[in-house]
Amino acid sequence: MVIALMVGLCYYRIIPFSHWQEEQRILIRTLGYITGIVLLPLTNLLRFVLLRLCQTMPLSETQTKITAQTRYAVAISRYFKLNVLTLSLMMMISLLGVGLYSVGDALNTLVILTGMACLGIYLYRPKATEFIAIAEELAEQGK
Repeated sequence: MVIALMVGLCYYRIIPFSHWQEEQRILIRTLGYITGIVLLPLTNLLRFVLLRLCQTMPLSETQTKITAQTRYAVAISRYFKLNVLTLSLMMMISLLGVGLYSVGDALNTLVILTGMACLGIYLYRPKATEFIAIAEELAEQGK
């Protein structure tokens, strides 16, 4: 929804920015494409590592003596932080496209970078199986 709002605002040029030289836009566009292409698999690796950390990171001494419901809340907290980080990395790709479009770049760049971000958001969306794995592992630690 935020992506659609930003695209709409830029399409109607409500967000005013000064136009840059063509050479500057080409350089920044190229860096934007490289950043987007590198961030997709890097985010996958980061998500994999953080997911394993969420499962294997031991509970603190105060958390080991708590109820199962509180362990569930810890699992929610850990998984929420993981998703906020990975999805915000994908939003950065889209915001780069919005920024380039606002400074006078072609609509094609906005569509490509926003599409890349939407693909990442779809791939790294919260999944019930990942959360259940974290919750079960934390339940095992509490025994």
